[in-house]
Amino acid sequence: RMNDAAAELNRLELELTGAETKHKNALVTWSRLYDELRSRHGSVSGAMDHAKPYFDTLHKCQAATGVAREAKRRWKLQRVNLKAEEQKEAPEAQMLRTLRQDVQSCEGEFQAASKALKSAMAELQAQRQKVGTATIESARPCFSSLKRLQLDLVAAQEDVARLTLGIREAKADYKESLRELNRISDEVHASRSRCQS
Repeated sequence: RMNDAAAELNRLELELTGAETKHKNALVTWSRLYDELRSRHGSVSGAMDHAKPYFDTLHKCQAATGVAREAKRRWKLQRVNLKAEEQKEAPEAQMLRTLRQDVQSCEGEFQAASKALKSAMAELQAQRQKVGTATIESARPCFSSLKRLQLDLVAAQEDVARLTLGIREAKADYKESLRELNRISDEVHASRSRCQS
């Protein structure tokens, strides 16, 4: 079990590195296209600059939605796992404790993600009022051109969030397997001590 947990942790960390690189590349590509659109659409560039905080906040809202969705999915999954363990004829006490902790942790992550989403949505409303609908609409065609790249960027952010949460779980599994290995080792040493005396 410990080897499996270590292998999973290593796999997820490697995948996270790739996802972070993908996210960084998507951000660079988005920035280049934004600058190109600004230079091509000179008369609209003032509106683009003024509307950019709104569209940045919109992007932040989309990312926060993805993070909240993933946190909710993980929380539901952990609750299902806990319920399944509780319904066994002889549920393992340590497994129940671990699953209950996982459920609480996932619930906390979901609550934090929901709070961040609500905050991003409030910020989006404030930006809409500050920038104004007319400015947003005049800049929208340029930002629509950026939408595909924004979706790639959001997907990359969601991957990073998903993998970060997966790494947290894998580390917990690894620690649990180490505790189990220590328990077995202690039992073996105690048994040897009894046999030698």
